[in-house]
Amino acid sequence: MPVNIYHDDDADVNIVRSKTVAFIGYGNQGRAQALNLRDSGVNNIVIGNIDDDYAKQAREDGFDPVSIEEAVRQGNVLMLLIPDEDQQTVWNEKIRQNIKSNTTLVVASGYNVAFNLLDLPDDMDVVMVAPRMIGAGVRDRYVQNIPYPCFVSVEKDASGTALATCLSIARAIGATRGNGAVGSSCREEAGIDLFAEQALWPEIMAIFREGYN
Repeated sequence: MPVNIYHDDDADVNIVRSKTVAFIGYGNQGRAQALNLRDSGVNNIVIGNIDDDYAKQAREDGFDPVSIEEAVRQGNVLMLLIPDEDQQTVWNEKIRQNIKSNTTLVVASGYNVAFNLLDLPDDMDVVMVAPRMIGAGVRDRYVQNIPYPCFVSVEKDASGTALATCLSIARAIGATRGNGAVGSSCREEAGIDLFAEQALWPEIMAIFREGYN
């Protein structure tokens, strides 16, 4: 089965520039992607975060963080970039009841979407933009104009324009440069991560331990 590869020419960055992008979390991926979007001309960015060290960092970076609930109320693109294990609770307690109509949900990890752990509105688009590296690398490579690997997918297309929005975001964070972003799915991305975390890396660590002993 052929794999779709998306490059800068496939994406219109003006789409995301016309949106209000709400970040849920300003940690590993949140900070990098927010800064990349801003440097790509996305001016309407809202940072939703509890009042902690990440919120302090957001202020130092020139943002004015608000509560997660308020960020969701303002945004028509929601970047859900908190840890997988926290997403369902935060979604149920702070996000779901505050979502506007015709909003796009963007995830960088496919787990909670793949396993249907989020109660999604019928009119919501759901896409994945999943850089295959830590946030610091996403930021550094954007600044240095160096490509990096990234998975993209459309999981739910209520509007009929979800792919265009997905690719616009991917381009704005620098993910469609060079060899491009690779078409995938949340289930595939989650499966790769679970295999690496539960099978591959434990075996590698066991080999190191045996070699040392």
